[in-house]
Amino acid sequence: MSDPYGAFKQTLVSALNASARNALDPPVAGGLLGAPVAADHSGIDDFLPVDASGVGDFPWQWNDFENFNAETWNYLNTIAAKSDQGFVSFTAGLTTWYYNVISATAYLWTEDDHKTVDAHLAKARAVQQDIVSAYVVMAQPILPQDRTAAAAALGVTSLSALSYVVDYRIAYQWSGREAAGLPPLTSSQIRDADLSALFEHAPAGARDRLLPLLHNALTYEAAWAAAIDVLWNRSRAIRDAANNAHDPSAANKSGRMIFWPDGRAETKHEFHVAPSTNDIRAHLSSADTLQVSFSAAQAAGDQATVAVPGGAVSHVPADVLSLKPKSGAPRGLFAHDGTGDRADIHIIYHGPAEISVSAAQFDPATATGWYFEHPITQAATNLVQNVPSGYQFQVPIAVDDDSWAEFGLLSTLLVCRKVEIKVVYPKGDLTRLAASVPQSPGGSVALMGKTHLKSTSDQPVTARIEADQATGAPAMVLSAGPPGVTGTPGPRVHVIGAKLSHPFPDIEPLTAPASAPQIALMSKRAPHSYLLSQLAGDGGGAGSGGAGGGAGAPLLNIADVMDLLDPGADLVAAYERVFGNIDAARLQATGTTTKLDFVLTHVFGHEWSGRAADQPPLSVDAMRAAPNLRAAFPDMPLEGAEILTELHQYLSEKT
Repeated sequence: MSDPYGAFKQTLVSALNASARNALDPPVAGGLLGAPVAADHSGIDDFLPVDASGVGDFPWQWNDFENFNAETWNYLNTIAAKSDQGFVSFTAGLTTWYYNVISATAYLWTEDDHKTVDAHLAKARAVQQDIVSAYVVMAQPILPQDRTAAAAALGVTSLSALSYVVDYRIAYQWSGREAAGLPPLTSSQIRDADLSALFEHAPAGARDRLLPLLHNALTYEAAWAAAIDVLWNRSRAIRDAANNAHDPSAANKSGRMIFWPDGRAETKHEFHVAPSTNDIRAHLSSADTLQVSFSAAQAAGDQATVAVPGGAVSHVPADVLSLKPKSGAPRGLFAHDGTGDRADIHIIYHGPAEISVSAAQFDPATATGWYFEHPITQAATNLVQNVPSGYQFQVPIAVDDDSWAEFGLLSTLLVCRKVEIKVVYPKGDLTRLAASVPQSPGGSVALMGKTHLKSTSDQPVTARIEADQATGAPAMVLSAGPPGVTGTPGPRVHVIGAKLSHPFPDIEPLTAPASAPQIALMSKRAPHSYLLSQLAGDGGGAGSGGAGGGAGAPLLNIADVMDLLDPGADLVAAYERVFGNIDAARLQATGTTTKLDFVLTHVFGHEWSGRAADQPPLSVDAMRAAPNLRAAFPDMPLEGAEILTELHQYLSEKT
């Protein structure tokens, strides 16, 4: 869309920014610039003009004893977009948009991740096999009936050959615990034990052959556990951030109590605002002003020539400034009787104040806060670069390149107590102008086609005609400010301009692959809304980590389909490879109904989590919420590493 005011507007806004820098940059003792600033001012450096038609004036009294004013919170809970004409507009729903995006994001292992974990598992598996082989050579083959008897002695449902050697022979019999009538050591107790002491009653030569191997097995397991926890934290952090966004809580610093005008209290996502309301009030009440001026001359037709002092002349529509009375049609700069063909316009902002804003950042180390950019940034990058691992959107999402660059979050507001527009007509006629301009309160003033001042109960727009004190020429003075005592701000203040920060600064404007079924992250039709919903019919296949079905998308292979139909198949298969088939007898003995239920509820939920028989099993939700997945299963045997690796995949990708 063409912007007839474009060049002039840029000059005018530049003049305003220069005026604002001169007025606000010097330090003010105890004032705005001495206060902590939470917002990130990266990205767009200068203030941009604001189209406040959708959000109105700013309710600046944001806190009450550290609680949030609900109206202020609603104003800040917005997504910002810069229009083709250069104005910033706000649309409600930042927290909803963010939650939809972060909850659709997951971490899928990269090739390097798999190589790292597989290398640790291979080393551990090799030394575990060496332990069993060394025992068989030194002692005797391990028969099925030996393992069954040992399992009964240890009170577990089954034992692998390695568990037979380590848990039963070394830690129970050779340690002397069986002979002393002491209970068997748990897997966690074996890991913490003095390994040498476990061989006190071992056959000759057993200590020398098996102790170094057992030490190496535990060392390799610890290296695997460290690697798996790094990957687990990448997955868990996303879920924690999503949970904090879904259910904000003051306890984890993701939420703040807000109060509605009717007295209701509610916990909402936290925003940081600086400075304090006392400092904001001091600036709004001050006699300080910002001013920007320009001249205008009537040209042929409906045109006018305008210029900021020292700036280039621009040709614009003559209604660059128009007044709409409380009733009646708007009238342009030279449309009133008695104006003449020239005008000098001065826009004065009384009591300017700069207010910084930022969302409460999520901290992965403490799981506090809620706004977590990094995974979304990487997921968008991976989407565009067609990288099928790392952070991924689990439903198809399109990043529209045209709207992405104009999309931002509010970081700073420049506000003021009162706005005054003084139009001096050097060739005008005071009497005729006074008769032509409605001087009753109400109406609105539009600058460059946008509503600049609009009457409200808190900020009524008034017009008056007077002689300019400096020149004696007739002048029209339009003002919007709080009624009552001069210098006292009302509950809402006028927004002069805003600074935006790009939410994902590491990403250049992107375009998703055309073949992927798309759900718009931002779109031209709704540049700051997130249209996220589940696909109907042949929708995306989140479990496979790819875009899924849809027109033009590659077909899923049979392995992917089977994995989607039975998301726990890999987990069950890994368990059965190590500990044998889960038959009907084992299901019946443990009160489980399926193989997956057996592994999740009985093995992980009871045996490996260290739960007593009379305690409920560790739930899958609790596993998923565990800060450290390895630590949730202290009694996992040495061979459990391979199975727990599959559990990580199951919890992170399949659910």
